[in-house]
Amino acid sequence: MTEKVNLYRKIKSELIACGCSTRYFTREFLSTYAAALKHFREIEIDDSYLDGHVILFHSFDPVYTSDFYRKNSCSYCEFLVLYNAYAERS
Repeated sequence: MTEKVNLYRKIKSELIACGCSTRYFTREFLSTYAAALKHFREIEIDDSYLDGHVILFHSFDPVYTSDFYRKNSCSYCEFLVLYNAYAERS
């Protein structure tokens, strides 16, 4: 749990430092994103994930319906950069 709290604080601080809004960026959102990413890595993509030759990432539906994604999309994009940078370090 402490790791997630520290990651949340680090990402939030970096979002603020680069001038991004942290509105709607919550611990709950971070947990939702981490769970969606974990689920995506565990699934085997088959025909049920295809729709008109486009792969649908159903595991990210909770992320795509979150307030952070829908109402603060610029900060969400920066969040992706930061999250991936932390993931590469660990």
